[in-house]
Amino acid sequence: MAELTDIREAVRERYAAAAKAAAAAPTEQNETGCCGSGRLTCSPADETGVFSSKLYEQADTDGIPQAVIAASLGCGVPTAVAGLRDGETVLDLGSGAGGDVLISARRVGPTGRVIGLDMTDEMLELARANAAAAGVENVEFVKGYLEDIPLADASVDVVISNCVINLSADKRKVIGEAARVLGPGGRFAVSDVIADADIDEATKADMAAWTGCIAGALTEAEFRTALRDARLRGGRDQTDPSRSRARGGGDHQCAQAGRLAAAPCVAELRTAPQAPESTLAVALLDRYYRELEARFPDGFDLAQTSAAAPAELTPPHGLFLLAWQGRRAVGCGGVRRLEADTAEIKRMWVDPAVRGLGVGRSLLAALERGAVELGCRTARLDTAAALTEALALYRSAGYADIPAYNENPYAAHWLEKRLS
Repeated sequence: MAELTDIREAVRERYAAAAKAAAAAPTEQNETGCCGSGRLTCSPADETGVFSSKLYEQADTDGIPQAVIAASLGCGVPTAVAGLRDGETVLDLGSGAGGDVLISARRVGPTGRVIGLDMTDEMLELARANAAAAGVENVEFVKGYLEDIPLADASVDVVISNCVINLSADKRKVIGEAARVLGPGGRFAVSDVIADADIDEATKADMAAWTGCIAGALTEAEFRTALRDARLRGGRDQTDPSRSRARGGGDHQCAQAGRLAAAPCVAELRTAPQAPESTLAVALLDRYYRELEARFPDGFDLAQTSAAAPAELTPPHGLFLLAWQGRRAVGCGGVRRLEADTAEIKRMWVDPAVRGLGVGRSLLAALERGAVELGCRTARLDTAAALTEALALYRSAGYADIPAYNENPYAAHWLEKRLS
């Protein structure tokens, strides 16, 4: 295998030339995407075309100059699987002309931020010009290497990339770096080329094949292993082998071009007691109440509920917990003693960014353990009709419907569980 510096220089030269060509002919559509030309190329499986700018739907690119999309060298649309939300910070590895950065910037809105990382000066210059032409301000283009991302730990919510990871000589390092900069519950969504397991050594050693996205590609098994080693869990493989093939000439094997999405990156969850009147607890509860205000048809007024006083959620009468992933608090909940043998779970909330990852179930289990420590063998709770996901969680955890035991005007379901 070629040395890291040799591969970097070969890739840099090719993409510098692509940037200059795009700047010289800004409306000329790139036809081949990331894949090279000659006897070692990626090409569509049919006449419809699946690489470069042809991949983007019109709705994805509205408001973005056509020259930006025409300069695409990608093999997929990572923004289609990233699930970007308002206010998130996104990092695009190998951002090129900036197309995916500008699409992401629109999706995260003015309160969000998108960082494009590229090692090629010509691409960075082109991307900055494209952002200026599009009038997009919540973006930044940074020079650096994928193997040594110049960002702090846990500093972004989403990492995307479009047919670039395969160009690195140390793809496992790249994936490890992506995991490092992702915050708890962060997401890693990429489009990349996947190689056949029997791709031959001659192709792997061919620099033209490397810069053409073929020789450096990992097999599906290798990619999955790298994701697992980096603790990027819960991945969804969205490869579509029927749509495209990476074709080699002569006796060279084909590499399969597809899209891989892996999400999310989940740090280990822990729970810890917290005073319910502490600044952090109050901030989380405020987010909880604001969500209820938005989701309840007639709004939400805390004063009308059977809210527990802070003293009721403090030992020896009760307990208040925060759920943590890494250094970030992602949920909260309390438990208080109602009767000698019965406890009530109150104010349980999970950050929407990490829902669906088991955080709620783990927090609920911790609160149940807290109830047992208070000397209770039965747990009760209530929930509103609008909180369908909460009701599903409680029932799946063994809670059964019971008659109303309080006068909470927002409650539609009262539930109970016998604790072991």
